Amino acid sequence: MHKFLKLEKHNYKYFLFSLFTFISLVIQIIRFVHYDSVPIGYESYFHQRMAASILTGNRSYNPFHLLISGFSLIFGTLNVAKILPLIMGYITLWLLIKFFEKTGMDLIERFIVLLILTTSPVFIYLSSTLNVYLFGLMMVLAGALFYLEDRTIFKNICYLIILLSSFYLGLLISIICLFEYLRDKNKSQFFYFLFVLIFSIASFQIVPYTDAGNNLISSFIGDLGAVLGFNIYALILSIFGLLGLWKHKRMHFQAYGITLILFIISVFFDKRINIFLLLPFSFFAAKGLIHFKNREWNMLLIKDLTMLILLVGFTISTISSIKEVANTGPNNEVYESLTVLKDYANKNEKVFSTYDKSEWIRSIGGAEVVNDFNEPNYELTKQILLPRNLNNLLNLLKENKITYIWIDDDIRERYFDNEEQGLIYFMKNSDNFYNISQNEYAELWEISGDSE
Repeated sequence: MHKFLKLEKHNYKYFLFSLFTFISLVIQIIRFVHYDSVPIGYESYFHQRMAASILTGNRSYNPFHLLISGFSLIFGTLNVAKILPLIMGYITLWLLIKFFEKTGMDLIERFIVLLILTTSPVFIYLSSTLNVYLFGLMMVLAGALFYLEDRTIFKNICYLIILLSSFYLGLLISIICLFEYLRDKNKSQFFYFLFVLIFSIASFQIVPYTDAGNNLISSFIGDLGAVLGFNIYALILSIFGLLGLWKHKRMHFQAYGITLILFIISVFFDKRINIFLLLPFSFFAAKGLIHFKNREWNMLLIKDLTMLILLVGFTISTISSIKEVANTGPNNEVYESLTVLKDYANKNEKVFSTYDKSEWIRSIGGAEVVNDFNEPNYELTKQILLPRNLNNLLNLLKENKITYIWIDDDIRERYFDNEEQGLIYFMKNSDNFYNISQNEYAELWEISGDSE
């Protein structure tokens, strides 16, 4: 046992980096073989489009978009969506190792926390797609290290970069500054908190996100398909870990406070904040696992079986997360359908789809949308997808100057029970609609008539 611990002390970092490399490599191989390396998710296309606008002369003060535009010059626009998340994943993992070393966390506990974190669905997903939240976590960790080293200027620079990148991240920084003030009783820190809070509210912006419609349980458990969720075994262990630490709640009130606020933001506003919830959840889960391992068992066989079940469960859950992330849209058929749209639609012609598809339509299809990521029109979406009658549908399309309709299998699953319902029924049974292209996963229609 002593030899094992000694070996782990020297090699656990290499193991974690190798594991992260293996997971990332498997995802990229699957994307290359089955999807021609098409970038994953919706958000990647938004950030690529923002970075491309900088390269064409548009001014931006968003540090994340400036970073992407710089990398785009080196690697190309499409490649940056695959390379930059991987780089940020490595840096984040390295910063986490340094942070836990600085805090003096026990070696075994540190290894378990980082192992749970590296194999978590939310970390696997966000380190595979271009997003501001992994960038935010990276900067928060850098700021935390500077805070522990009393290098206030560098810490504040990190916080300022986060503040300029995203509203929710700016709000998170204001919360961190508040807890720093409560801990240090530094008046200047309190004024910094007020400045960050006011600035983040004044510069309110929501970066695209598409997890609407999931219920609370399914949106938090990766094993139920939530790419931004957590390992179910880690969640169970975190409950036991939290209960074990609750007797020392006064010592950890800051951590509990930030965790609660992050949980509220995640539930009601933005699931991507789960990347920050991952830190306390992994810590609590590690405590829970260590509690199970060290408790007194009446039968060693039961202890061994329990640990084996957890090990197998974590492995299966990780494999499931890799598969889920690797198969996240768009796939080849969806991509091809949107390239057809690019051949048909003019810049002044609008396309209707659900708000979460808008960046695909803009970036791949090169068309304008009527339902935007940042300003989703839920009422219009419902009225068009599930209209009362044909005349009502045609009037809505005409009022909103919609020329094309694009839907995929995801929209079908969310809104329609069968082909004899709503928009799909009218498109297939009315001369007012012309089917331009259709495959197993997506279809494009042109409105060829009006309500007259």
